[in-house]
Amino acid sequence: MKDSQHLEARLRRAKSCLNDVATSIEQSKCIDLAPEIAMSFFFAGLIDKYEIIAAQYS
Repeated sequence: MKDSQHLEARLRRAKSCLNDVATSIEQSKCIDLAPEIAMSFFFAGLIDKYEIIAAQYS
């Protein structure tokens, strides 16, 4: 149980960090980073955010 809670807390922090990166990319229009972090977004459950970023530049 304790390991599960620790893992959930780490995942929440990772999602928060990736969301901050996505917001930064949107604000700075830095498209070079988007492909490099696409898999991180996918694994963190933020693929919808990545798709929004990718759509802006396609």
